[in-house]
Amino acid sequence: MNKHRNIAERILDGAVSGLAKWESGQANIDDYLSFHLSDPELRRSISSLLFEYFRHKPVVDRLLDSLISTRCQPEPRRILTAAVTQILYQDGIAAESAVNVAVDFAKQRCRPAAGFINAVLRNVTRMDFAVFAAELSAVERAGFPEELHRHWRNIFPESFPQLEALLQQRAILSFRACRRPLSESEVEELEAIPVPSEGFYFYRTENVGNLIQSEALKSGRIYIQDAATALAPTLAVIQPGERVADLCAAPGGKSLMLLERLNGSGKLTVADRSENRQKLTEQNLRLRGYDIPVETASVLEPPYEDNAFDAVLLDVPCSNTGVFHRRPDVLWSFSDEKVRELTELQMSILMGSARLVRPGGRIIYSTCSIEPRENSRLVRRFMAEKPAFELVRSKLLIPDKLHDGAYAAVLQRNS
Repeated sequence: MNKHRNIAERILDGAVSGLAKWESGQANIDDYLSFHLSDPELRRSISSLLFEYFRHKPVVDRLLDSLISTRCQPEPRRILTAAVTQILYQDGIAAESAVNVAVDFAKQRCRPAAGFINAVLRNVTRMDFAVFAAELSAVERAGFPEELHRHWRNIFPESFPQLEALLQQRAILSFRACRRPLSESEVEELEAIPVPSEGFYFYRTENVGNLIQSEALKSGRIYIQDAATALAPTLAVIQPGERVADLCAAPGGKSLMLLERLNGSGKLTVADRSENRQKLTEQNLRLRGYDIPVETASVLEPPYEDNAFDAVLLDVPCSNTGVFHRRPDVLWSFSDEKVRELTELQMSILMGSARLVRPGGRIIYSTCSIEPRENSRLVRRFMAEKPAFELVRSKLLIPDKLHDGAYAAVLQRNS
């Protein structure tokens, strides 16, 4: 019993710490999970709790606002947020246990607030949630920020009901078999179900714990990756022998696909501005048998000669709105101001990389956003500034239950 209580407190501790870093802007939830948590099983439980909160943020926040004063200090509020999410939306812990764990945890972290937290959570366990939910607006029940709900409803009128439904579903775990498809025995061992993808071998599984502990993952036979990530490497039509650069490479998922396309010939330059994330890139490449240099370099001022490459992949920083199914916290970081900042950065990256592509070569511009200002509109802006480039193909993936959203465009430099 004490062991289970200890694990439950560690999960709560991790969730509260993640909320604190997200609120302060120190890290998004994905980076927090990747760089601040080392135990895979604990990380999986904490991510489940955090993403469940962001999937139902308007409901949890409205409920807490109805029960507590706005003068509530940040730390007790975070404990309440995590515990209420467990009570309402997670079946891995009983409501009574969630209350007890939260109160014991509060006694360690903010002892004067422990009694208050106990009273609030007891009220939550006694309330008729159906009556409360009936008073919520349609937007609150959908789980979106109101501004984004209105924005997407306008620009994606046909797809928006699908996006609303998707937010309320837990994302599947997808992974890719490196170099060749899984054998029948590997499919059986990993409980793998194929996911359609052109030219690459993607699968999904319901047995996440089994996959995390599998030899296939430890040995590099598979790579945890969503099928939407294949969009840019597929549209790029990389040919063996080409000189290719992946200039926003970390943590290496698309670099691995490019290397498979090169098939041992040509050259891939693997660069990213983050030295810390490039350590992950190096690990991912080495684990899968690729002994090539991994470089730390600014994509805004890439240190390469003019006309150096046949193809340059730019998987640029973006709003990540295409991955909201897996990472619902990104919905709550979205704003017009942030999009303006991102599009200026994206445009600078495109402009700075244009000189690197030889005549007849191409830039593959890629985002995991579904926002037109970051995608098709930005590409048109770039071509207006650089008329030597023309759009030869592009594609937008709208998120669905089998893959995230993504955008990619191939821009060819005229000879």
